[in-house]
Parts: sequence; structure tokens; C-alpha cells
Amino acid sequence: MLASTPLPTEYGSWTYIVFGDMTNGQFHTAMVYGNAAKSLKKSSCMLLRVHSACGTSELFHATNCECREELEEALKCMRKAGSGIIIYMNQEGAGNGIEAKVKAYSKAFTWKNGKVVGARSKDGKPISIYDAYKSLGYPQENRSFAVSAAILKKLGVKKVKLMTNNPKKDRRIKE
Repeated sequence: MLASTPLPTEYGSWTYIVFGDMTNGQFHTAMVYGNAAKSLKKSSCMLLRVHSACGTSELFHATNCECREELEEALKCMRKAGSGIIIYMNQEGAGNGIEAKVKAYSKAFTWKNGKVVGARSKDGKPISIYDAYKSLGYPQENRSFAVSAAILKKLGVKKVKLMTNNPKKDRRIKE
């Protein structure tokens, strides 16, 4: 844990914490609903969202993914529940980085009649973002969830209810 501060948001008051990943020099953050020192002690099971950075969706409101909506829903649920943790991983583009993400997007999307549309392969099938990563030589999934587990351990969290639509994430965090 490198630093923390109270953080007022439109989703209530949170404790914002910065963690350093000594294996690769990246920074990841956690937001604990309420005063972390009190919230973490009184809750036996915390709602948890492990969220990978997605600047195109979160900052620019891109409509080709649900990342922003998933994050906002988690924030709302945690506010309603009165506790929760968001671990925000600096793993843009399924862990491949922003450059890989933009390259993959350029394969998966194209312009047609002044609008962005999904690109199609030679056989006419839509090109998924994961197929685009693969065609560029990137792994379809390159995120590490070991850091998330380490953050939870550092925070003293023993039991969580994971908010995800990705069954692989649940298994990888437990590992």
C-alpha cells in the first residue's frame, strides 16, 4: 500500500488506496466503500468487483463494451449494501496494453457510411475483439489476478462476494 485518501464520489464516500505491483512497476487501485479502517473490520463478507481499466469506455463512453456500465452498477450496489471493494487493475486491453487494444479495435471495427461498424472476416463473420487479439499475436486473455488476491490479503479481506460475469475471473482470483 503506497497511499490512501478519503474520496467523495457521486456513489458515496469511499477510501481510495494506491498499490504498487513490484513485479512489473504498475500501479493498481482499490476503493473501499466508507472508511476502510472501519468498513473492513465490521464486514464479514464484502462485495467485490475486480475491474480492468477500460479508458475507451470509462472516459470516452465507447459503446462497444459494457465496462463502464459494469463499474457503475458495482458502485451503486456497494453504496446500497453499505460496503464493498472495487479493485481497479491497470490491465487495459485484457492485460495486453493500450497499444494492443487499439490495434485489435482497428481489426474489429471499420467505417461504413460515416459510422463505425463491426468488421467482418473474409467469410463474412463478425470479428470479435478476442479474435482480433489472436490474429495480432496477442493472448486473448493476458490479465493476472494474483495482484487482486494480494490486495485483498493486504486489506485483511477473508470472504468476498465477487461481482462478475466472467467465471474464469472467480477461479483465477481464488488460485
